Amino acid sequence: MPGSERKKPIVPAAQRPAVVNPMTVHILQTDPQSIALEQSYPTDPDTLYATLLQPPHLVNWCALPGQTCRIERWEPAEGGTFTLVLDEAATGKGTRVHGDLTVLDPPRRIEAVLRADGSDDEGQRIVVTLAERGDLALLRLQHHGLVDAEAIETAAAAWQLRLDRLTGELPPTQPLVSVRGRHGT
Repeated sequence: MPGSERKKPIVPAAQRPAVVNPMTVHILQTDPQSIALEQSYPTDPDTLYATLLQPPHLVNWCALPGQTCRIERWEPAEGGTFTLVLDEAATGKGTRVHGDLTVLDPPRRIEAVLRADGSDDEGQRIVVTLAERGDLALLRLQHHGLVDAEAIETAAAAWQLRLDRLTGELPPTQPLVSVRGRHGT
């Protein structure tokens, strides 16, 4: 209709699709004990970076279905340490995950080393890189140090769920104010 304006409504986070682009999962050819996942989000790298690290969001996207996540220790600085507890709702059993934030390069890169409670091993390394892809933020996650095929499958499934949950933690996108034709129509 001439002179009318079209507005794109704000879609609440809970009603937005969980996946903008299908997630891609790879077993890295250069390191068979590693996986890589990629997913795009309807935001910018700065917002996505902050959402990954802010405790109110972290506890929501990090917990898998049937779990709650608690933060026992959180030092969000390069060289900082953290302890997360993933509590199983059905059993009440908690799993502690200790880690070190080895690289924080806002808004492009996060690296951490994870160790299960009581583990003496070197840990598993997580590398998250963020980049712009048009109007989207591309997240690439690499998980290194997986010991066998079962660990690879478990980690890939868990990260897919977590990265899908991350979408619900992002702020709503801004609406288009108006879209008009060339001649003011």
